[in-house]
Amino acid sequence: MNSVLAEDQALPAQSLSPAVDTSRFRAVRGLISREWVVVLMLAAWTIFLLFWRLDDPGKYIYDEVYHAFTGNLMVQNDPKVYEWWESAQSLPNPIDGTQYEWTHPPLGKLIIGGSIILFGNNSLGWRFSNAVFGVASVLLVYALGRVLFRDRLLATLAAGIMTVEGLMFAESRIGTNDIFQLAFLLAAYCCFALFLRRPARQAIAWLFPSGLFLGLAFGSKWPAIFSIVLLTAVAILRGILPAHWIAWLQAPRRRRKAIDLTQAEPDPPPVPAASPQRAAAWEDAPRFEHPAGELAPGFETAPAPAPHWPFISRIGYVLASVIALALLPTAIYIACYLQMFLQRHVIPPEYAQVGPFNLGPISLGPATLPDSSWRSMFIGEQWQMWHYHTTLTAGHPYYSTWWEWLLDIRPVFYYVDRTNGYVANTYNLGNPLLYWFFPLALVAAAILIFKRRDLALALILAAALINWLPWALSPRGMFFYHFLPTVPFMVLMVAYGLSLLWRSGSRWLARLAVGYTAVVFLSFAFFYTQLAAWPVPEWYANLHYWLPSWQ
Repeated sequence: MNSVLAEDQALPAQSLSPAVDTSRFRAVRGLISREWVVVLMLAAWTIFLLFWRLDDPGKYIYDEVYHAFTGNLMVQNDPKVYEWWESAQSLPNPIDGTQYEWTHPPLGKLIIGGSIILFGNNSLGWRFSNAVFGVASVLLVYALGRVLFRDRLLATLAAGIMTVEGLMFAESRIGTNDIFQLAFLLAAYCCFALFLRRPARQAIAWLFPSGLFLGLAFGSKWPAIFSIVLLTAVAILRGILPAHWIAWLQAPRRRRKAIDLTQAEPDPPPVPAASPQRAAAWEDAPRFEHPAGELAPGFETAPAPAPHWPFISRIGYVLASVIALALLPTAIYIACYLQMFLQRHVIPPEYAQVGPFNLGPISLGPATLPDSSWRSMFIGEQWQMWHYHTTLTAGHPYYSTWWEWLLDIRPVFYYVDRTNGYVANTYNLGNPLLYWFFPLALVAAAILIFKRRDLALALILAAALINWLPWALSPRGMFFYHFLPTVPFMVLMVAYGLSLLWRSGSRWLARLAVGYTAVVFLSFAFFYTQLAAWPVPEWYANLHYWLPSWQ
């Protein structure tokens, strides 16, 4: 196969006896070579992490007093959950701190309500669906990396790192709406990646499931509109850019010889002849191979000339893109309010004013809702949500700024219990040894996009920026969990870099990639007790506050 192994075969038989019998790893290598086994292992590991002790603490924590409380009332068809003029504290025997949650679209609370139907109005019931969507998010990160980059190693690294990402972990174990938005967004990007993998006219059908999931994300939380804008713009550009522009964008900046990894396995790194055990271990190590006909990242052939695309066909394509990625999500968003539309509401006159609504040059209202119809309720609800999120400036100890999220500076404590010298914390600290490399990942991604003209990596970078940078203009107070939709794309960029190090041909760079990945997992293990409300001595908990802002 290669010169190293040929030299090994010429050595005396006694020198070939390895210190470790590598044949025992062949079965493992065979299993790992099967993709379904890798996916199953990822799913099992994620299920264990997210569901173990999911019901602890056994009471509302943080914003569960809004989301989980409202989800339970939604399944009881209580119309007051949509009425912005009502207060839960006016109910007989109110639960301290609870309130109707109408400041976000209803889909996330309806999903929570669904799991409450299955498991009861308890901590397992109002968190179960979040954990399910957390597992789905990890698998969707794998699918996105696999489809977009056609790379099993990259996809496995990204999904594995996501399982030990503290913010995603915390949001998967609390009954709020953020994890639902994340899962639906990742599903939308997966469908869009399938659309990008084929000529636009042949793959346009994939825009409709992408629009479906964008609508479900929008129905969970408003910031999904950032991704709606991005994917709509990309889809339209595919239809209006001249064919030679697209070919120029897709061509590598420097021509490389295309290497088909299915025809020949790459030679291992040079191994000294004096260490035959290393050569044998390399021979038995698992390979992450590319499927037939696919190339490794960074090795592209020049694109084939695009067939002629008539102007009328382009117009039809653009219209279909707008329908699938803008109008369909809007229709699904409105449909999320079906329960409200079917209920009877009476809007008090003193709560019937909407506006003035100001957004840049757009100015509407003020106006008075004419009646209590479903149209008036919908308009009034949207106005109240907008007013709330554009005027929320009251002080909060866990507010943070958009740029602090990238550096993991200010997490949010969801639960703190101090008893007899022990403390149990739940806070959404991101994995610091992962986050502190995010700035490097952003810079490296930009450089690699310029050098390789890798449009798949460009989409990941654009998705990260579109879900993060608009918060710089937000007028409301912000929290670290607003960064959640950005995290998977940052992780994919980190995994992209690690896969390049692994395939660099340098043993030291490969070891660096393995070592860094191991350190990220160890970091999660160290911080686990603080993420999962595990009681520990207070002195031990204090070891985790590396920055003053983490306390």
